[in-house]
Amino acid sequence: SAPKPSISTCAVVSCKLCPSDRQKCDECTDNTFWLNMPEKNNCWLDAQIPPGRGKIAASSPQAVTACDAAECKDCKADKTVCEECKASFWLPVPAKNNCYTDANIPVGMGKVVNTFTVSACTVSNCAMCKELNTQCTQCDNGPPIYYLDTVTNANCYLIGGIPAGKG
Repeated sequence: SAPKPSISTCAVVSCKLCPSDRQKCDECTDNTFWLNMPEKNNCWLDAQIPPGRGKIAASSPQAVTACDAAECKDCKADKTVCEECKASFWLPVPAKNNCYTDANIPVGMGKVVNTFTVSACTVSNCAMCKELNTQCTQCDNGPPIYYLDTVTNANCYLIGGIPAGKG
């Protein structure tokens, strides 16, 4: 004869609701727990939320999921905001919405000294500052065309604004 339908305790620790599958939780016991989505396989206390997972703002029941930024290590407070990338990846600030490999640092951004972040080039009219955001390696090529001061890598000049003694 066919097995009779039966129910049992939810298999997920601290789960309140698991009506369709005892291995998958629909809601944790209370708001001290965060449901792991979309897997529905864990109810975590705040301190237990692992790296690479972040809270889904205003979710009901409250839940966490993978960080929006691939290679993000810490987005615990908000899945859309990366606070720290995994090793060998660069976090753009102030956006905090991505993690770049060295090769994928966008044009117009550069590494910030002693951090694992990238930020906009600080030199006006600079197009490339990848290795250091305060050191320009290529100015905007227009129009109009800007000329890089290769002595300091800290200025981009229009033809009419090149200082005396330089050319």
